[in-house]
Amino acid sequence: MDRKNLIILGVITVLAIALIIGSILLGGKGEGDREKLLKLVKIYLEEGDYDRALDYLDKLYLQNPNDEAISNLRKEIMKKKKQKEEMSKKEVVVKIDTPKELTPPPQTKIEPIKEDKTKNKKEQAQEIYEEGVKYLKKGDINNAHIRFEKASELDPDNNKIKGALSYTTYKKGNKERALKIANETISSDPNEPYSHLTKGNILYDNNDYDNALEEFNKVIS
Repeated sequence: MDRKNLIILGVITVLAIALIIGSILLGGKGEGDREKLLKLVKIYLEEGDYDRALDYLDKLYLQNPNDEAISNLRKEIMKKKKQKEEMSKKEVVVKIDTPKELTPPPQTKIEPIKEDKTKNKKEQAQEIYEEGVKYLKKGDINNAHIRFEKASELDPDNNKIKGALSYTTYKKGNKERALKIANETISSDPNEPYSHLTKGNILYDNNDYDNALEEFNKVIS
């Protein structure tokens, strides 16, 4: 239905409601009023305005609580109102519980890692790690990540390298592995900042804001 037809339909509905209310206010009370109010109730019911429909129906219900038709209609509206409220709650839960999507890092040219075989593994790991940090500062997650991976292979017990690896793993979208690396690193070194940054981001993405803030505070403490 186009916008013009929607506007026309809206105007007709408003006029119908106005005519019904006007006829009730101008006319006397009686059986005719009951039918007019019921028409008004049904208009609001079709529009999904259950509160207003109940307001008008309750006036009739109070006048004659033994009217079976009104009683049944009231139950129907109450049921639909409850269903609408439950659906609204479910929509809110879905919006809150749905984890935020990570934006994948931009594709960049992978530069070869320079290895100095004259140095021992820990020294090589440190140099490759520092090169990875330079790429990370430029926003090049992919080149930073492969360097942290290589550095971690050369020096697997280095928590600083593992923390950085957890962060780039998270940025590349592998949250499960990132969290595993971060937790392992924190268990070994509770003060390693990159691991807390990784964990804080994952908690934030899952809307666990209080615990995320706690992790972020550990980064800057």
